[in-house]
Amino acid sequence: MPLLEVRELRVAIPVAGGLAQPVRGVSFALERGETLGIVGESGCGKSMTALALMGLLPARARRSAGALALAGRDLAALGERELAREVRGSRMAMIFQEPMTSLNPVYTIGRQLTEAMLLHRKATAAQARARAMELMDRVGIAGAARRLAQYPHELSGGQRQRVMIAMALMNDPEVLIADEPTTALDVTTQAQILRLIAKLQRELGMALMLISHNLAVVSRVADRIAVMYAGEFVETAPAGDLFRDPCHPYTRGLLDSMPRSGAAGPGSRLGSIRGMVRSVVGAMRGCAFAARCGEARDACRALAPPVREAGAGHAYRCVLEPGPARAAPRGAEPAAGAAAVTPRAAAGGPLLAAAGLGVAFRARRGVFGRRYLVHAVNGVSLEIGRGEVLGLVGESGCGKSTLARVLLGLAAPDAGEVRLAGAGLATLARREVARRAQIVFQDPYSSLNPRRTVGEIIRRPLELHGIANGPQRDGRVREMMALTGLPPRLAWSFPGELSGGQRQRVAIARAIIMEPELVICDEPTSALDVSVQSQILNLLLDLRERLGLTYLLITHDLAVVEHMATRVAVMYCGEIVETGSARELFAAPRHPYTRGLLASALTVHPGRGVPDNRIGQGFPNPLAPPPGCRFHPRCPEAMQLCASRPPPAAGGRAAFVRCHLYA
Repeated sequence: MPLLEVRELRVAIPVAGGLAQPVRGVSFALERGETLGIVGESGCGKSMTALALMGLLPARARRSAGALALAGRDLAALGERELAREVRGSRMAMIFQEPMTSLNPVYTIGRQLTEAMLLHRKATAAQARARAMELMDRVGIAGAARRLAQYPHELSGGQRQRVMIAMALMNDPEVLIADEPTTALDVTTQAQILRLIAKLQRELGMALMLISHNLAVVSRVADRIAVMYAGEFVETAPAGDLFRDPCHPYTRGLLDSMPRSGAAGPGSRLGSIRGMVRSVVGAMRGCAFAARCGEARDACRALAPPVREAGAGHAYRCVLEPGPARAAPRGAEPAAGAAAVTPRAAAGGPLLAAAGLGVAFRARRGVFGRRYLVHAVNGVSLEIGRGEVLGLVGESGCGKSTLARVLLGLAAPDAGEVRLAGAGLATLARREVARRAQIVFQDPYSSLNPRRTVGEIIRRPLELHGIANGPQRDGRVREMMALTGLPPRLAWSFPGELSGGQRQRVAIARAIIMEPELVICDEPTSALDVSVQSQILNLLLDLRERLGLTYLLITHDLAVVEHMATRVAVMYCGEIVETGSARELFAAPRHPYTRGLLASALTVHPGRGVPDNRIGQGFPNPLAPPPGCRFHPRCPEAMQLCASRPPPAAGGRAAFVRCHLYA
């Protein structure tokens, strides 16, 4: 008997347009100690499946199943009271996607951890606290007694995610559901969290259901993978079989959308899946993927596709017979008009040059504590040539976004200067800077005005700068929408009516309508599915070729940087520790921190597990940075000299490393 058996699970929700069916006939079994990975685009039903298993569906939703059993016990027959007391949080636990919104901001960490155990077990407050401290130590949070008295906002993103893991494990669950547990984390923290979950799973013998749109993460952790589309599993297989021989066109499309190390050189065009996930409202006729499938036939639109076997444990829903992959091979030539990124000579000097930048913020510990200076940027110098794509990478909190604000003139540096096309940024009018340099923010939903239509949002920069008249502005808006792949009908839509990829296209159209020379992209794809990410990256490369744009690409996704960038700058604790050409830096990184970052970046390798990057876990406290080299407490190659003397930069302006190993 499997630990968890699910057969023909369905979820129906009455909505204004009819009946939505976000989960349609999902079936799977999960053994003790096994990991099932569920992948797919946003809106395909992954999280709704998990909520249905936990009994956490919306009030109007209705769940039905042919079988829904945990260790032989029928979960569908349990009432809400029995489910809450005997199963949810006890035998089955869930790690939610966003820990900051899942943790109660007005309760201490200790109260939220102990509450789960006090509700489900006959334990005293002292026993629950001891258990909480034990788990805080096991998940790698030092100083458990002090941390239990803190509130969620006092912890970093990685620490909050560790608290969520500890909370889920308070009652030794048999099944753990992890819903996008590493989506918003940088590469080092992501690797640490995945190693931690795998270690705890082995120790406790749990079954794990991992939900993610990151195929590299799932390939490293999962034993079996289910690919979900429009509420149903379209392909299930052992992890190795799925990546070696994907059978469903949707699975192949997802894999082809991934930027991969060394696939076709920087700037090659990624594969992409046209359109969006279809609506799950109303009756579903034929194959749900037919409208987006390049191999669809008449039968696909008329009849539900059969389930075919492609090997032991490998099944897929499609009219196509199993056989060799029919997708275009990875590393194909870029499409016409989308030439690969190549470094370009800087005509008349660099477009943007920063020298000795320093930015410090005043902070206070507590309401009445002493004031401290937080040095967010410390002595940063860099240049960006015209037509170049400079990738800026580093862990969260290292100062990347603060540096971007200074380079745009949105924050004044305490030291150093920025020059744009040879002119000092401080001497230029704000309107002039805005015409020549623009930014695409990380979250398009919060950076777009929800009360303005798409047309009004894109037109707004022209209005503010008094450029052109009404009809000319409308024509310019239509031109930008066509250039960024937005249908004309969306000009009268509001941001809330768009998908994530469409909102990001609106943000890009707004940024380039002023015809800037420099565009700063701050985590432009971090919240997007792999299929939408490929569309946005292709779009950025196309616009660079057509408009001659220069990019500063800020991201923690190293695969995106390797795919897009001509040069890379690595930032740590407010300092640039290494720069160089993208090809050379990824092939032979020199700084120990750069090597640790690259070791943490996950690529598709089924069954290989999560690598150990050999660098310590703790990012330094910005209120009290370490003396000497700021990386030395985490560095596996640190020498005595590193703790007392800051390392000099070895190399030239275009490529250098700040490390005593090369001084």
